[in-house]
Amino acid sequence: SAARDQGVSVGPGRGSGAGSLVAYCLGITNIDPLRYGLIFERFLNPERVSMPDFDIDFDDRGRSKVIDYVVQKYGRQSVCQIITFGTMGARSVIRDVSRVLGIPLAEADRIAKLIPEGVKVSIESAMKDVPQFRKLAHDENEQIRKLMHYAKVLEGSARHTGVHAAGVIIAPGDVADYVPVAVAKGKSNGEDVMTTQYDGKWVESFGLLKMDFLGLKTLTVLDDALELIRENHGVDIDLDALPMDDPKTMELFQHADTIAIFQFESDGMREWLRKLKPTSVDDLIAMNALYRPGPMDLIPNYIARKHGKEEISYPHPILEPILTPTYGIPVYQEQVMQMAQAMAGYTAGAADILRRAMGKKKQSEMDEQRAIFVDGAKERDVEEKVANGVFDMMAKFAGYGFNKSHSAAYSVVAYQTAYLKAHYPAEFMAAAMTNDMGDTRKLANILDEARKLGLQMRSASVNRSQAHFTVEEGSIRFGLGAIKGVGLGAIEALVEGREKHGPFGTIYEMTKNIDLKAANKKAIECLARVGALDDLEGHRAQLVDAVDNAVTYGQRIQAEKAAGQNSLFGAATGTAETMQPSLPVVEPWPRARRLKEERELIGVYVSGHPLEEFIAEAKAFATSGLGDVEEFESEESARHAGPGPDGRPQYSFCGIITDVQRRTTKAGKPIAFATLEDFGGQGELVCFATVLDRVQNYLQVDEIVIAKGRPEVRGGGLKIIVQDVLPMWKVREQMVKSIVVRVDAESVAVEAINQLRELCDANRGSVKLYFDIASGDMPAPQRVHARKFVVDPTPDLMRGLTRLVGPGNVVVEGEG
Repeated sequence: SAARDQGVSVGPGRGSGAGSLVAYCLGITNIDPLRYGLIFERFLNPERVSMPDFDIDFDDRGRSKVIDYVVQKYGRQSVCQIITFGTMGARSVIRDVSRVLGIPLAEADRIAKLIPEGVKVSIESAMKDVPQFRKLAHDENEQIRKLMHYAKVLEGSARHTGVHAAGVIIAPGDVADYVPVAVAKGKSNGEDVMTTQYDGKWVESFGLLKMDFLGLKTLTVLDDALELIRENHGVDIDLDALPMDDPKTMELFQHADTIAIFQFESDGMREWLRKLKPTSVDDLIAMNALYRPGPMDLIPNYIARKHGKEEISYPHPILEPILTPTYGIPVYQEQVMQMAQAMAGYTAGAADILRRAMGKKKQSEMDEQRAIFVDGAKERDVEEKVANGVFDMMAKFAGYGFNKSHSAAYSVVAYQTAYLKAHYPAEFMAAAMTNDMGDTRKLANILDEARKLGLQMRSASVNRSQAHFTVEEGSIRFGLGAIKGVGLGAIEALVEGREKHGPFGTIYEMTKNIDLKAANKKAIECLARVGALDDLEGHRAQLVDAVDNAVTYGQRIQAEKAAGQNSLFGAATGTAETMQPSLPVVEPWPRARRLKEERELIGVYVSGHPLEEFIAEAKAFATSGLGDVEEFESEESARHAGPGPDGRPQYSFCGIITDVQRRTTKAGKPIAFATLEDFGGQGELVCFATVLDRVQNYLQVDEIVIAKGRPEVRGGGLKIIVQDVLPMWKVREQMVKSIVVRVDAESVAVEAINQLRELCDANRGSVKLYFDIASGDMPAPQRVHARKFVVDPTPDLMRGLTRLVGPGNVVVEGEG
């Protein structure tokens, strides 16, 4: 309640606490346990030994306010955060020990990179899997042998301390009376915070109450989206009053358009959503619980039963009411508890003890519980064999069954995000971009999704942009905060300057009117390179070259104003302020350079895409897009693709290579992995040694290629086992046999025809040229072969044709 009073968003609930009706009535949680069939005893019951803790989500910007409130209410000495211990991982221990032994940094880095990446990788596992790393234990260099020995001994040791992301201790008196405390640097504002010297698993045993105050970014996204909706539409939306059966929202889930949707945006989850076609929030709750290691194997059965393709059966009629909502499949921990109550007469508290015993899988406890369960079932006329079968089934599901309270709470948050995306896509996507602008990969995915939704992106602008992403007339304006090298201080200086002096007309006008200590030369150069100064006089290349002079000019003007001095020219020619330097005379950047700078500084292409120049080739020679993951499983798609060398369907993709990694297999053979991106998605090219010899020269970052191969969908992610890679210049050289130019006879200008003739004359080659001439007098376009012209599809020719007739009116054709 206090958090909400301070404008901090609070999640509907988290964990088993969402099953408490009292917590719901008090406003601690915001999800009705009766509506979703949640059980209080999963949270608290008479048989429970330890007290439960309440996990509460707050928007990640407001979490610190909540902690400040708790400190004020209970006293600084009674509130304490929890320490964490960072340990030495396999790679970090190699680097740390190398530093102490005086091993050169480059050598330490080389050795560390021999260890495979991964959470569970250890020195020992790396020695088993990587022969080159294993040999180092017997290296002729004594220092290297010492390194391997000490690294193995020290791996897993505590290296440094930190502050727990969520845990807060509230003590009845001074925390130091219960546990030792320490002072640590705070994460958000740099202020010192008090922490325990014991980590989370120990503090509760000292009788202290642990509260988890978690910062949830999704709540901040919702806040930002609601604010943008209020600004642009004048509508105040109450998320707690949304209709939970909104057709547009459920359609979004059914089509798996869930990029940026909380809990449902992974490729694997989207793949299952397409098959499930959820029709209610209950389906979302079940899918949220099932999409985890273990129960994931049951997803196909759940989907088949929902759609009537598999018979729904129950182990015993007593259990039918409990398992009907999930089509006979135990999905939740609460169902295991209810099954024990219904079949064996357990109390709710005893059922929770059974659930926990099954989760631990301790044999002595399991044997004891089995006897109690079977005896209770017999009293209800259930045969011993059936009771044992049900117990075994419960034990299996309890091991990985999910807490329904948590799944329900988070599925409601997911539904809220989906509702805003379905009804206010521009505002929601802008809010999502704002909260992921520090993660270029996520930002790129959200940007691609926005374009698929038909939303127009407007470049960052010093005259129009804020720090965050905004919405202008249904289009999304890039936020200045997304640009690398431009800090919040620089952005505040720009916004303050334009609000005080009006929009900037030139770069010199800008630099004289902003705080150049906050917005330094590097920040202004980054703004110019990415196109945020494109509204000003001059083109991008001129503006980048002018940065030095502009900063010097601005500093001089500001210094003179501060000193109250006039320019040397005074009354004759005006002050120095009127003597703005001229922009340098330089050639404009080519489009490719502009796009490259945008990607380098923002992580995404904003003003266009490198593939736009090759749309005709992509339409002619690419059988699929990289975002068409679900199509690769259909027979129709396979027939359209055609067979590859091994007889299996082979697809062709057009894209730009954005990353290349070359490695060696365990067998010592070279292998390469390359990220290929197009307008709608990305995939990983996998090039084995047999193919790599032929294509490795074409695997270069920023190379636009046609890649042929066999797609494999794993967890919703796309891998392409490559058969061939052709750069676009080679595609034009080898595959393009004719070019078709579509023209409207009634609207084409004589000047355009003359320009076409000159363009074709300047690019003669061996490719046939045709014109598809449309006219109101003809039922269909008439194709005319321009026999006088055979052309070479050079970049100049293709750009020129596109400029004259438009990108959709230039078509390339291959053989046949």
